[in-house]
Amino acid sequence: TTQFWTGEVVKFIVSVGVIIHGGGIKGLIHDVQTEMIEKPIECAKMVVPSMLYTFQNNLMFAAMFHISAAAFQCTMQLKILTTAIFSVILLGKVLEGYRWGGL
Repeated sequence: TTQFWTGEVVKFIVSVGVIIHGGGIKGLIHDVQTEMIEKPIECAKMVVPSMLYTFQNNLMFAAMFHISAAAFQCTMQLKILTTAIFSVILLGKVLEGYRWGGL
């Protein structure tokens, strides 16, 4: 899907721009060297979450064409609530009452 890839390319360009703005081309080269080349295991650990993110975004774009806008928006907002519930159940986090109220 063109929208998905365009969004990813824009995010990549902005990220590279922020790194260059902070440290110049040398800073970009240094960050790539230290974070990707010197730490291949740490970099490889990001493969699974990034692939799941890509899969989720593709499903999201497919869903936009098959359900109504209201159902799509409710489903997207439900992700926040289910993330909070799973973080309490699986990770043992404690959320205060005002945080639950915000959800």
